[in-house]
Amino acid sequence: MSKRYKSNVRKATFMNNPLIRVMALHALAYCERLFYLEEVEEIRVADASA
Repeated sequence: MSKRYKSNVRKATFMNNPLIRVMALHALAYCERLFYLEEVEEIRVADASA
């Protein structure tokens, strides 16, 4: 396999599997409903420290 082909395969794989935010992973581990509300419904509560 050529080097260019491998690079294109990696790019295609990345594009098909987008990254997830660290806070989304935290929400998923903490509470699946919270993950759904924040990531699917895009409802986020403002944090007092922000």
